[in-house]
This record gives sequence, structure tokens and C-alpha cells, in this order.
Amino acid sequence: MEMSGNNWYVTAAGTNAGATATKAAATGGIHVITDVYFFSDKDCTLLVYDGTTVVIEAEYDISNEVHTTSWTYPKGFITGMNLQGTLSGAVSATVDASTADCRITICGFTKYY
Repeated sequence: MEMSGNNWYVTAAGTNAGATATKAAATGGIHVITDVYFFSDKDCTLLVYDGTTVVIEAEYDISNEVHTTSWTYPKGFITGMNLQGTLSGAVSATVDASTADCRITICGFTKYY
């Protein structure tokens, strides 16, 4: 039986080596990722993890951008997910490459039983 839950988001920025946003493990909790937003200034791979297991892998090709804006991110996103992690485990997402600038944000909630 679900007893309680809370919403959260984690953002990480990087320079020339990508960035990883991690929601730390919560004893007795299950993290659920609902959205991932990211930006990189070069082609990269988006990886979403349940602990150390890759559950989503997506390639991001900046040459395929269909519009330009005055803001830098998010230019890539996955929304409306309900990606449930492991009980008492961490979840994270990584943008694996950048030249000088990147950012990644994961949003979700934690269920406690």
C-alpha cells in the first residue's frame, strides 16, 4: 500500500565532459522518473539509469534541430514517462558529451511503502 510520495527534480550542468543528474537512493522508497530535459552543444548520447542498469539510451544529433531559439535548453526531452526504479535505489540520467556546455534535468516523484 502506498503511504506517501513527494515530487522532486535534479539538475546537473557540465562543461567539456557531459553531465549526470542523480536522485540519490531513499531507504524504503521507489523513485519514478516522469520527465528528462537536456541540452548539449554537440552530438551526444542520453542514458537513463535505474541504479547502474541502462534503461533508456537515445542518440541526440544537433544537426537535426528543427528550430532555433534564444534559449539554450532544453533542446531534447522525454516527457510523460512513468519509469519506476528499484526499491531503495538511485536513478539518474547522463548526457555523455559536450564541447563547452550541457545541462540535464530529471523530474519525478518518490513512492514510499
